[in-house]
Formats: sequence, C-alpha cells, structure tokens
Amino acid sequence: MKKIIIILITIPLIFNSCNKGELGGVLPCLCENTTSIISSTSSIYYSYSPNCFTPNNDIHNDFFRVIIGDSLGNFLPYTLSVNGLQLIIDTINHNYNHLGWDGGNSQNGEYNYQITCNYNGSSYQMNGTVSLVRDISNLSNTFDCYPQGSLECTFGDMIHPQNGFIYQTQEDINNW
Repeated sequence: MKKIIIILITIPLIFNSCNKGELGGVLPCLCENTTSIISSTSSIYYSYSPNCFTPNNDIHNDFFRVIIGDSLGNFLPYTLSVNGLQLIIDTINHNYNHLGWDGGNSQNGEYNYQITCNYNGSSYQMNGTVSLVRDISNLSNTFDCYPQGSLECTFGDMIHPQNGFIYQTQEDINNW
C-alpha cells in the first residue's frame, strides 16, 4: 500500500517538474521583443537593440550589437554578456571597436543577453533576448511564430544612431 501511495504522490511531481520547453512543446517566438531596462540614470539618452541577427556571412546583420548614446550624440562604451561571453564594446571616433557577437558556434535559437554601461558616473543595465538565425531551412522547427514572427524582426542595419529603427533592412530571412 505504501508503494502505491508513493507512486501516486510522485507522478504529479514528475509531470510538473519539467517545463514544456524541455519537452519540446514550446519553442521561443521568432523576434519576440523582450528587452527591458533594469536600471538607468539620466545621462543615457538612447539605446537601440535589434531582436534578430543572421550570422551567415552575407555582410548583412552578421553580428549582434546594441547602439547606446548620450544626449550629445556620442556612442557609449558597454559590456555585452551573451552565451557565456563578455565583450567590451568601446567607441573610437564615433565608431565601435568591436562588431559585436557573431554567434560563435551557436545554432538557430533565442539567446539571453545583458548590457552594462557605466559612463561619467552613470550606469545603465538592460536585459533581453535576441533571435539568432543561421539557417532558414528549419525555422519552423526552431521558432514558434514563424513565418508571421519574421514581420516583427528588427535588425542592426535598420538603426539610425540618433533616430532609431528608420531604415529598411537588407535582410530577408524568408528567402535566402
């Protein structure tokens, strides 16, 4: 009798201890905008964060990089932490010294990132997710919301440093 009671008690625990993502039931949504500012002070004037990049060596959006600036139009240095890496992204003559995260050996998927910017005694921290699209042949197996989610994608080549996402992208993740 004790064995039956233990089994009946543990069965719900087994099914509740796994989330649907671990079982393959729920995939991340392509280009979902999850960026959130954790803390900020007044000297940070703007930040623009793409929600997708495509490291496929076609020279369009091959790197993930965020644009952060002050009220004078200067790009600000920051640390990008993503997928176990920390990249120090600094500015030299209004140009970034680092192209950003190239995805490494990572496959299609959604990746968490954190941005930390300390500038002139002020700090800024932002968390978010970015969709990495390396291969379009199996996007529906990697992402939920595909193909309709592709309409929500924002890429680095769409960003004007002071005006935000104003340009058309050169990327077409539906037709490579």
